[in-house]
Amino acid sequence: MPTSQLPAELVADANVVLSAAIGGRARLVFVHPRAPRIVGAAAHIADEVTEHLPALARRRRLDDSELMAAFGLLPIVWQDVSVYSHRQP
Repeated sequence: MPTSQLPAELVADANVVLSAAIGGRARLVFVHPRAPRIVGAAAHIADEVTEHLPALARRRRLDDSELMAAFGLLPIVWQDVSVYSHRQP
């Protein structure tokens, strides 16, 4: 029996989502077969990511349309912050 269990859900902030979109180490939590479901606040996190992706693409010399596509393919369940804010410590 494992000594600890993964939570059923994680809330990802914009930095984690940006890292995953560019292929950084954060992507591992999105693709791991036993990874928890990722939830994010739709209005806040998605808007922040789409705001910063073009500049990040330029700095990394990446195609911004490819990064936007990668962002769109991330398995994130977008929810309003009110859905999970009561769970924050």
